[in-house]
Amino acid sequence: MNDVEQMNSAAQHWQIEEQRLVQKLAALHKVSMTLALAPTRDELFRLAVLLGRQELGFDRLGIFLVDPAHPRKLFGTYGTDAQGQLRPEHSFVIDLEDPNEQGFLPVYEGTLPLLWHTDYDLYDMHGPMIGRGEWGAAGLWNGSTVTGLIFADNALTSIPFGESQRQILVLYAQAIGHLYTLHQARAAVEAGREAAEAANQAKSI
Repeated sequence: MNDVEQMNSAAQHWQIEEQRLVQKLAALHKVSMTLALAPTRDELFRLAVLLGRQELGFDRLGIFLVDPAHPRKLFGTYGTDAQGQLRPEHSFVIDLEDPNEQGFLPVYEGTLPLLWHTDYDLYDMHGPMIGRGEWGAAGLWNGSTVTGLIFADNALTSIPFGESQRQILVLYAQAIGHLYTLHQARAAVEAGREAAEAANQAKSI
């Protein structure tokens, strides 16, 4: 292949990636609007994993949240099992003090928007290896700090993600992080209101 053919091939590749990104952005907007209607935090993460598979084309997804009481630990919410089924993963923990899990630190600390590996061992959480492929992790942000991580891999289809899909994962993480922050703010306001009502009732007794 000569230089001109190589340039044409590269241009065609990026044109295809650009088209894929435009399509995925439209799907991301649709999914984000649905997630914004989630009545609870739990439902937000359940839908985020479910719709991420159905509408955005990720094979498997998993979401872990930082525990405010133990900032170096992240606790599972929902994820996808080795058969592609949605499941709660509340019993799974990522301990960033564990040397085996400190590879997540660049995303957790915000120095990388996306951690990505290709041709990597893929596991069913803390279970058996189910194959090799691509996986990545992106941070959920509240505007200043990372409040959780979303993981994705191609264990079910082995279809390469491509640049557009990796960008979508970062944007999806940002959307989920923003909505999670809104849920936290709403919960704080509600807790304050309930505390004020309890104090008023105590005064009236």
